[in-house]
Amino acid sequence: MRLGAVALSMFARGRPVAAAAALDADLAALCGPGSGADRATRRFFFARRTSAHRTGNGTDGYEFAHATFGEFLVGWLAVFAVRELVRRHDLTGGELAAAPAQDLDDDLLYAVTSFSCLAERGPIVGFAVELLAGLPARERERAVELLGVLLRESLYERRRRSFTAFEPVRRPVTRRLAAYSANLTLLIVAASAAPVRVSELFGGPDPLARWTSHAHLWRSQLGDGGWSGLLAAMPALRVSEHGERDILLGGPAEPPGGDGLGWWFGHGLGRRATVLRHRAAPPCCATGSGCSPSARTCSTPTPTCWPTCSTRAPTRRSCCARGAGWPACPGCCGTC
Repeated sequence: MRLGAVALSMFARGRPVAAAAALDADLAALCGPGSGADRATRRFFFARRTSAHRTGNGTDGYEFAHATFGEFLVGWLAVFAVRELVRRHDLTGGELAAAPAQDLDDDLLYAVTSFSCLAERGPIVGFAVELLAGLPARERERAVELLGVLLRESLYERRRRSFTAFEPVRRPVTRRLAAYSANLTLLIVAASAAPVRVSELFGGPDPLARWTSHAHLWRSQLGDGGWSGLLAAMPALRVSEHGERDILLGGPAEPPGGDGLGWWFGHGLGRRATVLRHRAAPPCCATGSGCSPSARTCSTPTPTCWPTCSTRAPTRRSCCARGAGWPACPGCCGTC
């Protein structure tokens, strides 16, 4: 766990190197007294000391020989924290279905996953998925249910008992709650045997409204790296069954369309998005039939559309329904 804490400290800071004094403080807060950086790294050839000019603050520090080592250790530590959550719950003999979030000891999981979105570095999520896949099916099922309980209460204030001194970087409360809830969602999807429905994830009378509020929080707080990484790591698809709309996570991705990602931020955008796609068809295609939402092709480009195209994204979007969303429209967006 000590080496994982070293990797987490660097990841939270967003740097591949950390000063020895900072690592000593982080390790003591997360692993207990006597857990210094030198003791944690001395036996591992891929963790090495580095000179003062690399740390940027005039003191010696540590770095990994390759970024992949640190990414694997962060993923391992996140999975370790999930397993600790399950283990501690089992020790209490509590029933999964009856476990309120306030009774779950997620202090370690919160400390590990509340500073940065794991998806900021794609390989971290990949390693976590592989490690979770190696767990017994029953343990994964228990993890998914407990993580779901925590997610549904993740934005509410609760008192922390342990690891409160662990603060590799100072973050606003909103940033930490955004990272924690996003990482809980990622871990649920990663541990699940099948794609996860948002209606099952959040429950309640209006789960899509809760999804919308979380999406707004993630987009505003995780930064470009965290948000784009989250989109890449967690494919989402709008589905409808018996007239009820839902979102499927961890399965096939939503095909690119003219409405972009607007539907992430409001479940009422479904019908409006369809209208916008139809309105975008005539400027791109001569007949409009080639730009159907299902085909997403543009077989007959409109010549008058070409002069308005350029390599700049704003004009390309105006010409071809957000440009990148219509990659099979060569006459309108591919070559202009």
